[in-house]
Amino acid sequence: MSETFDPTPPTKGWDFSTYSNWTQMDYWVNNIVAVEGAESGVTVEVIGTTYEGRNLYAFEIPATNPDYNEWKQGTIVIQCGLHAREWITPKFCEYFTHSVIWGSYQHLRENANIMVLPLMNPDGYAYTFQGATERGWRKNRYGSDTLAESCIGVDLNRNTDARWEYGDGAALSQCSGANNYRGTSVDSELETIARRDYMNSKFSEGGTNDREDIWIGVDAFLDIHSIGDMVYYIGATDYTNSELNHLPKPDDCNPDNPNQCFATHREERQKEWAEQVFDSIKTDNTDKVVPIDTAKYPFFTVEPGNLLLTGAGVSGAADIWAYLRGAKYAATVELPPDNCEAFGTCYSSCNTFDTTCNSDSPGYMRKEPITDFECNFGTIAYPEAGSTYNQAGAGDRYGDYYKKLKQFETKQYMGVDIGLTTDDLAALNETQNVPGEECWFACGALGGNSNVGICLDGTDDDNTQCTASIANEAGYTNSGHEIRQFCKFNYIGSNDMVNDNSDEYWGTVFSINADLAMPINSRYIIAVEAIYNMSYSGRGVDDTGGGGENGVSVVEESGSGLLITMIILALLSALGGFFYWKRSNSKPETNNE
Repeated sequence: MSETFDPTPPTKGWDFSTYSNWTQMDYWVNNIVAVEGAESGVTVEVIGTTYEGRNLYAFEIPATNPDYNEWKQGTIVIQCGLHAREWITPKFCEYFTHSVIWGSYQHLRENANIMVLPLMNPDGYAYTFQGATERGWRKNRYGSDTLAESCIGVDLNRNTDARWEYGDGAALSQCSGANNYRGTSVDSELETIARRDYMNSKFSEGGTNDREDIWIGVDAFLDIHSIGDMVYYIGATDYTNSELNHLPKPDDCNPDNPNQCFATHREERQKEWAEQVFDSIKTDNTDKVVPIDTAKYPFFTVEPGNLLLTGAGVSGAADIWAYLRGAKYAATVELPPDNCEAFGTCYSSCNTFDTTCNSDSPGYMRKEPITDFECNFGTIAYPEAGSTYNQAGAGDRYGDYYKKLKQFETKQYMGVDIGLTTDDLAALNETQNVPGEECWFACGALGGNSNVGICLDGTDDDNTQCTASIANEAGYTNSGHEIRQFCKFNYIGSNDMVNDNSDEYWGTVFSINADLAMPINSRYIIAVEAIYNMSYSGRGVDDTGGGGENGVSVVEESGSGLLITMIILALLSALGGFFYWKRSNSKPETNNE
C-alpha cells in the first residue's frame, strides 16, 4: 500500500464516473480484473450462468500472508448487484475490488482472504439499461422469452433456503406482477444455485449443502443493496433454538450463562457486531472519503444514519442464508440516500428539511443536483407605516417586518454567510425561474425549503419556519401571526413522478447520479476495514496491534520470526545430537538397548 492514503483507487483504464452496462461490466471483469489482477494473485472464476446465458463471476483475492491464504482460514465475502435496479451496488464492488487489489486498502488482504461476487443478477441488470420503463426492474429475468410480463422473474433475495416456505416479505404468486416473488421452490434460480454450490465447495468440509456440513472460515458476509441508508443485522429470533444448534456457539453468546446460547443471544451478538462495524463509518474519516461536490449537491451527505434494523421477518434472504450455512456474522447494507431523500413519503425516523416531503423541496430531493432546481421569489415588501405589523407604539411589533428582513444581512444558511441587504431583497422581489445555482442559499435563507414560510412577529426571532402547517400565501395570518413565504424552490428535473408503483417510478427512486457513487462507496468501505480489524487484528502483528489497523505489511515480520524459530530449532537439534552421542558412548558395550 502506498504511504499516502488516497481514497480514489487506480482506475486501470476503468471509468468510475459513470454506470456501466452489462457488456462493459463483462469487459471489466475479463480484461481488467482477470488480467491485471492475476499479477497480484487474483483469480476470476465463472461460478455459473443465468437464464439468458450471462456469466456469474466470483473474484478470489487470497491473503498475501501465506500463513492465512486458505479460504477456511478466514474470509470476508462481499456480494453486489442482487437487485437489478440498484446500480450503485455493483459500483461498490468495482470500487472495493480496485481499492483492495491496487489501492489504499491492500492491507485488507494481508491476513484475510476476500471473495467478491460483483454482479449476481446480470440479466436483470442488463434489462434495466433498456429504457426508463425498465429502469426500476428488481428481479432476475426467468421466463423472459416464454412468460407474460407479469410472470417474469424471481426476487433473488427471497429465493434461498431460509424460511422460504413461510413467504415472509415475499410475493407467493408468480404472475402477480410483484417485484418480490420468491420463486417456485427453494433455490429455484440459476443464480441462487450457482452461489450456493460455489460457496459450499469453498467452505464446507464435505462440499455439500447438508445442514451439518456448515461453512468454515467465513467471518463476514455482506450483501450490498440500496437504498435506505440502513443496516439489517441477522434476525436469529425467527428461528427456534434447535434450528440453530448446528451452528457453532460463539464464546460470548451468553455472557450471563456460558452454557446457554439461545436465538435471542445470537441475535443480540449480531446486533452488537453490526453496531461496532457501522459506528466506524460515522467517525471523522474525511481523509479516507472522496468528497462530494457541495456546489452541485449542497444538501446531500453521506454521513451514515443510525437506522440499525433486525432482518427478522424476511424469508429467503441472502444474509440469513449465509448465517445459517455458517457465516460467523452477516448483514445487509442499504447504501444512501435515505428514504426521505429518495421516496415520495416521509418516514418518522427521517430528519428532513421539509416536514411534508413535498417533491419540490431539496429537503426531500437531496440526491438531485442543484441544477435541477429553480427559485421563485414572492412579494418582498415592507408593510405601510401604521399597519398591523408596522405601527408606532406597538412595542415588540413596531417595525418587526423590517427588523426581520434586516437580519438577513448577518444570517447564515448551511454554514454560509448570506449577506442579503435590504437592497438585495428588493431586487429579488417577485423574480421567477431563477436558476438554482444562482439562488440556492438566498432562497434557502428565505425559507425556500419550507412549505410553511417564515413567521413575522415577536414570537419568532430567528427567521425560522413557522411551526404550524398553514397556507403559504403572503400576508396570511394565523392566530395573529403574519406568515410570509418569500421564496419557493421548484424542482424541474426528470425524477419527479407520482408513485404509481410502476417500474418507471421505481427507476427514478433508485437513480443516484454516478458522481455520488464514489463518495458513498468510499465511506462504506470503511465498514469492511472495521470488520478486518475486528476479526484479524491478532494475526501477524505485535502487541500494539498496529499492522491490522494501519495497513503496514506484516509478512516481513512473520518471515523474520520464522527465521529466528528455525535457528533455535537447529541449535536444539544440534544439542540433542550431542547429548545422544555422549549418552551412547558412555554406556557399557554389553548394553543391548
